[in-house]
Amino acid sequence: MSYSKGNDLSEQHMVSTPNPYVYQTLQSVIGKHVVIETVRGNVRGKLKDVKPDHLL
Repeated sequence: MSYSKGNDLSEQHMVSTPNPYVYQTLQSVIGKHVVIETVRGNVRGKLKDVKPDHLL
């Protein structure tokens, strides 16, 4: 994940690329209770679905 600055120095955009290993591993635990650590804290729950760019 990286951050790129726009023309305005106060404006930032997040740029990230999906990690195929994380995606594949998360697919193997669909339907199970998981704890996902994010930059905004932990999220706990039953994993319903996985997409290359987000989790449900």
